[in-house]
Amino acid sequence: MNPLLFPLLLLIAATAASAVLPDPLPKAPEPVDDILRLQIFLDGQLFGPGKLDGRPGEFTTKALKHYQRAHGLPETELETHTLDLSSVTELYTTYTIRAQDLGFVGELPSQPAAQSKKKYLPYDSLLEFLTERFHCAPDFLEFINQPMKLSALKSGDVVKVPAVQPFLIEELTQIAKLPEIPEFKTRVIKIDTREKLLALWDGVLSFETRSVNYALDGRRLDVQVRARVLPGYEQSWSRVLVSLEDVTAEVQSTTRLQSSEQYARDLFEYSPVSLWVEDFSVVKRLMDDVRARGITDFRTFLKVHPEFVTRCMQEIQVLDVNRQTLQMFGAESKQQLLQNLSRVFRGEMYDSFAEQLIDLWDGKLVQQREVVNYGLAGDVLHIHMEFAIMSSHAEKWGLVLLSLVDITARKKAEAYLEYLGKHDVLTQLRNRAFYTEELNRLSRKGPWPLSMIAIDMNGLKVVNDEHGHTAGDAMLRRMGEVLTKAVDAPACAARIGGDEFVVLLPGTDERGAMALQERILSLLELNNQFYPGHSIQVSMGHACGQEGTSIESIVQGADKAMYAEKARLYRDKERDRRVSPA
Repeated sequence: MNPLLFPLLLLIAATAASAVLPDPLPKAPEPVDDILRLQIFLDGQLFGPGKLDGRPGEFTTKALKHYQRAHGLPETELETHTLDLSSVTELYTTYTIRAQDLGFVGELPSQPAAQSKKKYLPYDSLLEFLTERFHCAPDFLEFINQPMKLSALKSGDVVKVPAVQPFLIEELTQIAKLPEIPEFKTRVIKIDTREKLLALWDGVLSFETRSVNYALDGRRLDVQVRARVLPGYEQSWSRVLVSLEDVTAEVQSTTRLQSSEQYARDLFEYSPVSLWVEDFSVVKRLMDDVRARGITDFRTFLKVHPEFVTRCMQEIQVLDVNRQTLQMFGAESKQQLLQNLSRVFRGEMYDSFAEQLIDLWDGKLVQQREVVNYGLAGDVLHIHMEFAIMSSHAEKWGLVLLSLVDITARKKAEAYLEYLGKHDVLTQLRNRAFYTEELNRLSRKGPWPLSMIAIDMNGLKVVNDEHGHTAGDAMLRRMGEVLTKAVDAPACAARIGGDEFVVLLPGTDERGAMALQERILSLLELNNQFYPGHSIQVSMGHACGQEGTSIESIVQGADKAMYAEKARLYRDKERDRRVSPA
């Protein structure tokens, strides 16, 4: 062989193998079992489909066609192949991170000279170690192991991986030292056997690829390599024209762009709040059509045509959601969530979305409001939503960002605080603050007639003094149970003092008040039979007023009647005590 040709051919093969092609696959679609099964099959047959990821793509298609050509089969597309994949019985297996695996991870020296002295080049992370060991893409590994964070792997962690023959770096053996060739001392070539050698094998006599070389001062050079076997030398390849173009600036610019895109993607994906990217362009067209018909009062239009709100909700296209969204709504995957949006947005969401449309009609492209959504398990989620149409898409509304913050815990706390502000904790009845507010409201709005029953428990102080406040509190809780059972809305019962209770009866005359008193006494009798020990005795009095009667006079009348009943009760007890035998 011509001694000058050998280095050139080596350069052709090496640079061909070092092609670093941009991945044409989508960033993060979900893997497809049928595609993954085909990839595992081709990988096992040594027709590498690129990185296993369960997605249709350029490398999988080419590997399939190379396999079909090698076995005399008709070439087909991925969707129409007829290969027997029954040998691939399992798609996934598990791998446990070992302590010795950590020895393959470390910092890569920046200088080529230092790299060449290492027995092997370390991996950046355990994730990179796993992707090479199991021939797969990193985002694919992250997807199938959700919600595990693969950036924080440690010894003992169990990871789901594709069921392929793993690459065992620990079983590689060191070969004897090759003789030094002076011409090669200044040449550094990065090797990567992707597909160009396959093309040369198939008779393609030219190729174009990118490679990484290094200048004598150690600077990295990204080069565009173009090679072609010259006419007349097709059989021997003894004359090959190779051109190198320095594309370092372009590659660096692309790398910075990819890094920026990845940074933005990570900010979206790992945001601690739920993020949605949506397309409202159809909603915009529908609203423009309404405006073109001469409609000016959009709120009235929605009341007359409620189906328009439903139509707009159906026309929203969800483009992407992040991981926090899946966690918030209890979804295992984006596909599961997007297929069940009708279970998420329902009920109260209709009115909230109608208000959102009205704001959009008025030109408010940035909005915030509190809404109610539902998890896939049916749980109610109170949400603080911030909605913004991106300024670059303000004309057609093609890109909308929504951030959702779960405020369910806050709402429950607020509801409980509101409950405490208007309820007596011990009896679960309304408290004095609510009673006062309700009196003011009834004095302004009625309805009339208004009746009131004043109730006082007899003998509670004696029970507290002789048996302790625990026994007294138990009697108060029992009184609360009786009044809760006896009083129905719109009437309400309240505890306004230690042993003092009142029942407000809007729209009820004196006969209704007397009937309720009888019901309370009847339920008290049953309660005393159910709880042996201390019997609850009460004094009650009622009063009724028509429209125009002052509230104060009704309150005073009920109190006066109650105290008269209490006085009569104590007179009867005193008389019974005097006539009873000593």
